[in-house]
Amino acid sequence: MDMKSFYLNQNELLKYIKKPLSKKEINNTFNKYGIIIEKCDLYIDFIETFSNKVCKTYLGSEYLNNQDKIDGHLKWCFNKTIQEFLQFGFCFKFDEDLFEYFKEFFFLVYYSIPDEEKEETIKDGVQYWHRIFNYTGIKSQSDLDDFMDVYWLFNCSLDPTLKETSKEKHKIIN
Repeated sequence: MDMKSFYLNQNELLKYIKKPLSKKEINNTFNKYGIIIEKCDLYIDFIETFSNKVCKTYLGSEYLNNQDKIDGHLKWCFNKTIQEFLQFGFCFKFDEDLFEYFKEFFFLVYYSIPDEEKEETIKDGVQYWHRIFNYTGIKSQSDLDDFMDVYWLFNCSLDPTLKETSKEKHKIIN
């Protein structure tokens, strides 16, 4: 790769990450893909509840000291969040793709950093998701792509056929 191509690719990457999209571009994307504003609010509530549960039940790196224990902690928190939302009539099923997405996210912004930095880092992570799911806020193409990826993962997890009274049919992975 020559230097001109390198700088062009670097400039394109920076544009993708930083350049704000117009409100019209964002609204056109939302309309084209049938984004439902109320679902945005529901999904950010799920993310925030899940994040809080991860933080409040974290026992420290001396206890969660290998990948199996970390996976178990995350799965327990994820399932508890699903159960909590079910009590309010929002029926999420365990979706492996959604879980894997957040497993990677939490490993990067939470489990892989020193314990004394975790609280601040997770606040930054939750603020990121609030910004991404704020349907009236400014977004770059990268932000919009992140939003769309997670929105559709959540859509696959949200099960409109389940009713609040059919908790026994709700799939929980232990």
